[in-house]
Amino acid sequence: MAYSVNELITNAFYLSKVRSRDFQTVSGSDVTIGLDLFNKVLAGTASNTRMIPYYSEYSLNAVIGQEKYFIPNLVEPFSLTFNMTPVRFATTKLSRRQFHSTTRINNIIALPFDVTFERAYNVNIGAVAVVVAGSGYAIGDILTLVGGNNDATLTVTALSGTAVAAVNVSNPGTGYSNNTTYGVTGGTGSSATFAVTLGNDGCNMSVQYLPNETYPFRVWGKFALSPVTVAQLPMDLTTVYALWYIDYLEHWVAKRICNYYGVAINPEVQAMIDNISSNINDCNVIDLTSEKINLYCNRGQPNWITLQLSHGFEPGY
Repeated sequence: MAYSVNELITNAFYLSKVRSRDFQTVSGSDVTIGLDLFNKVLAGTASNTRMIPYYSEYSLNAVIGQEKYFIPNLVEPFSLTFNMTPVRFATTKLSRRQFHSTTRINNIIALPFDVTFERAYNVNIGAVAVVVAGSGYAIGDILTLVGGNNDATLTVTALSGTAVAAVNVSNPGTGYSNNTTYGVTGGTGSSATFAVTLGNDGCNMSVQYLPNETYPFRVWGKFALSPVTVAQLPMDLTTVYALWYIDYLEHWVAKRICNYYGVAINPEVQAMIDNISSNINDCNVIDLTSEKINLYCNRGQPNWITLQLSHGFEPGY
């Protein structure tokens, strides 16, 4: 059963009692206001990630010698792994204090076994989406986004059919305009035009030790829900969300409409929001698994000489 964005906004107005289902239609400025409130509901889920029921994977390639990476739209990081084909390695997630405020030797090139995440808002170039589909590109291709005062450097992170997704690597570039298309040079493909997105909610991911190869990184976590444009009003939401979650968003939009027009919310609408919210919490049980540390093993602490010689590989005990 298809369920469009326009249908969600219309039903939200009827739920709010601001418009009467039998005597009034929802159109014009109502739809504009409803779309704005819908996007604010979607954005609000990033501040309370319990409202986001879905975990997703994000892939990127490590850059040799680079510590920090911006992961666009990542609002609740869970884990980072990397592959040294065919072996997958786990990383240890450290607190901010453990990662940034402890003594260590910088610039060691080895296996990136430790990671920390921090919420950030990236005012430079974040994720970019293809507008004119390119062809022949490969994940890991390094591209130059031409047209700025200081051309940005991008790396291809995902391919879907003829669509290409890329993110900023080391040079964020300057002089670009938001939602404006620019051409690219470099890589194995041709004929791609990207739209620049300036400003992304997300996370800064920092790793140690600095990668010694371009390892494929896999980040698991919750990602911010994408906003909807006017052109996407006919979009079928069931291709993105489960029907129960669409119902949840619809009731939240109805509540926002009541607040916008200064109308008391129907208690049944609030009860439905509370009921689904509690169920979402049950779907997102906190992972409380733990690992016991053996304090009596004969394994010494690693030192910088060991790391330089072994690049992070140590025998088991």
